[in-house]
Amino acid sequence: MGVRPLKVASRSSTDPQLLSRLARPGADQSLRTAVAANPAASPDTLAALAEDPNPNVRWRSLKNPAMPSGVLARLADAPDDETRRLVATNPGTPPEVLEQLARDDAADVQAAAANNPSMPTDMLITLSVVGSPGVLLAVARNKSTPRAAIDTLTSNADHVVAGAAAAHPICPPDRVAAVAVSHPSAATRASAAKNPTCWPWALEKAAEDESPLVRREVASNPNTEPHVLSYLARDDNWVVRKNIGDHEATPSAALAALAGDHDRRVRRAAAANQLTPTEALLTLAADPHPPVRAAASANPNISSAGKAATGLLAD
Repeated sequence: MGVRPLKVASRSSTDPQLLSRLARPGADQSLRTAVAANPAASPDTLAALAEDPNPNVRWRSLKNPAMPSGVLARLADAPDDETRRLVATNPGTPPEVLEQLARDDAADVQAAAANNPSMPTDMLITLSVVGSPGVLLAVARNKSTPRAAIDTLTSNADHVVAGAAAAHPICPPDRVAAVAVSHPSAATRASAAKNPTCWPWALEKAAEDESPLVRREVASNPNTEPHVLSYLARDDNWVVRKNIGDHEATPSAALAALAGDHDRRVRRAAAANQLTPTEALLTLAADPHPPVRAAASANPNISSAGKAATGLLAD
């Protein structure tokens, strides 16, 4: 049986000439749409699809990183907002065009341009100061935004923007720590506590935060120290305790305690953790809830003898 045309149109290994034939005018819309999204399509094919009568085909082609930059530059002046927004999202859009779109009349076009990793650094710095709330959030989430701009955005009055900046991988650790322990918004503190660059002392302090949103993130952060993980294993929020059960550095004694937790979701997390003591795993292998038993059975640290004792081995 031959390969279906739609699969051929979607494969990046398909010959560009064949893709061109599959996307010819009058071809099935699903084929044209698939080719429009295929980075293996030739520049001429993509340029033609950018003018396709079907909007889904056109829009899919505009998101294709292989779209010729000249086509993207021309369509940056398109009358409809959606076309300009899609041009603004394409990483192949020329920097000067992105700067133009950052000043677009449509707010969603501005934000899309501000979030584009190809946006020039100087413009990102400018937008971090003068941008609208939507643009500021996009800049805070842009992986190309320089550290100085991210540092500034952690002090933004908009708590969502400040949280996004504090969660950015390039945010200075001292700013991450400060936001995690002292920002007035719990959601913003949680964003900072989620950042793996957050300093251990700040995570220890955040472990006592009144908001479970913050404590949940501390319980998942790879930088959280073992004694803090043990402390959070006694938290009154089940998600916090579950995250402790999932953590790769949770002390075995804390995991053994979680094996007896009243919430089956917490017990399942402990059952799957490879640091959980064998004795606790044997108890979990006899748990009344099947997902807990299955997790314990799959744990490589439970012995064959233990599985046999709990009836987990096949005859």
